[in-house]
Amino acid sequence: MSTLTIELPERVSQEILHSRVPQKRIEMAVADFLELYLQEVKRIPSIHSQTVWSDGAEFARRVIANNRALFEELARL
Repeated sequence: MSTLTIELPERVSQEILHSRVPQKRIEMAVADFLELYLQEVKRIPSIHSQTVWSDGAEFARRVIANNRALFEELARL
């Protein structure tokens, strides 16, 4: 396994610090999200991916919208 350091918006960082979600679960969620993102980038032709998926926030919104129940359950943990 490799280590990747990311900068989070202060609001997200504070929510993580105040949550009772174990760090390992957060790490797994981020890794799963990145895996989904990379699969989607591969699925879309490269010229299309540069215009549509270059914005990770847009991809995140789509993943959350398509998996709303899962994210609501994770938020309750």
